[in-house]
Amino acid sequence: MKMAELRALQTIADARYRHEHAAVAPLLNEEAQIRARLARLDTQVAEARHRPEQTELMRPFGADVVWMAWADQARRKLNMQLAHVLARKELAMDRVRRAFGKSMVADALVERHTDHRPRS
Repeated sequence: MKMAELRALQTIADARYRHEHAAVAPLLNEEAQIRARLARLDTQVAEARHRPEQTELMRPFGADVVWMAWADQARRKLNMQLAHVLARKELAMDRVRRAFGKSMVADALVERHTDHRPRS
């Protein structure tokens, strides 16, 4: 393979790696947002359990049961969203790993070709 072809291969492999790597960023952001929402929900539930005076006010109307049911449903929904994001992230990370490997191979080919070229 000619050096120009190897350099073109190297450029393409590097561009592909950068593209795949950039595609992971929105998934990481989405994951962080969902995890933050889960943490906020957990904090709200914990605070509700540690403030029995609020629960006592809600109990005669059944609002405490309704609120806990809503919290459980919200947690299930957020966990489902998180599972979908994690699945998409895993697929994206697999593409990043493959693209990185190809980029490294292309770099090694260029380096090997450069090291074995006759010097003028």
